Amino acid sequence: MRKIIPLVMVLFFSIKLNAQVSTYTFTPISGTFTQVSGGTAVDDIEDDDVISLPINIGFNFVFDGVTYTQVVASSNGWLSFNTGVTSSGVTNDLTTGAQRALVAPLWDDLDGFDGPGIASYVVTGTAPNRVFTFEWRNWEWDFITDIAVISFQAKLYETTNVIEFVYRSEAGTEDTFDGASIGIAGVPTGAGNFQSLNNTSAAPTASSTTETTTLNTKPATGQIYRWTPLATFPNDAGMISPFGTFCSGLQNVTATLRNFGTTTLTSAVVNWTVNAAAQPVFNFAGSLAPGASTTITLGTFTFVSATNYTLSATSSLPNGVADGNTGNDNFTSAFYKQGFLAHTP
Repeated sequence: MRKIIPLVMVLFFSIKLNAQVSTYTFTPISGTFTQVSGGTAVDDIEDDDVISLPINIGFNFVFDGVTYTQVVASSNGWLSFNTGVTSSGVTNDLTTGAQRALVAPLWDDLDGFDGPGIASYVVTGTAPNRVFTFEWRNWEWDFITDIAVISFQAKLYETTNVIEFVYRSEAGTEDTFDGASIGIAGVPTGAGNFQSLNNTSAAPTASSTTETTTLNTKPATGQIYRWTPLATFPNDAGMISPFGTFCSGLQNVTATLRNFGTTTLTSAVVNWTVNAAAQPVFNFAGSLAPGASTTITLGTFTFVSATNYTLSATSSLPNGVADGNTGNDNFTSAFYKQGFLAHTP
């Protein structure tokens, strides 16, 4: 007798996420490079391919919906909010680099030794409007130039959470092997989770789908590249991650709910559909801190092999009131479930 044994079904996902980094507004402006004065020296990175110890920002800074209090600086032209990072990041990679989440005013194989480079930071202003400025002064671009080519800064603004990069051209000529990247990147990888400038002119374009890694021209002195996040709201819940992997038959359907608001999330409503058919409403009840996420089980559904599925989940009514930002409420995943049969004697 021959037995027919169904094997685990295979899913092919095409996922749409409401990534926050892609929602930042990019604005290039002409301004002034004001050299840091009276700052704290960061001698650790005045060399080739090195990173600093964690540096206190001096206030809470929210990036990609997460609150940070420290950064790590690299001689290769970036600040990372991942204080556990161990590599200076010789190869610029906003898309998948292990250094994310980060801001990168000039990510390339740079050097702060022979400029002579001076790395420092300072916090200016008074709460709640302080500014953290990190400066790479008289930096080599790239490490073989042995002369000051460029100075640049990354600025983080309290309360508004705006990010700015400011530049000053120095006497040396850039000499880069592969080119640089300029932009910002969140923790998740791939499209939608970074923004990359396509050139260093007065009016570049910021892309969240294509990283430009070949920048080889200095921005003009006083050039400012600014990223402004969407306004923050006390009550703002959203869906951020893929649904789970399913076999055929009755399965739990899970997703991730995130609190994008500035107050603790204690309740929310999640409506979800399978192939546009409404499923029983899920009501979240708990305590989710600002910036935190949690996996929720929306309910169950019976999946069938050789079938196309589109799953969608939409959050609403955080803490029982209207959502302050509906742009991150929905998450949709489309996939095809394919089944196989195995025959055994």
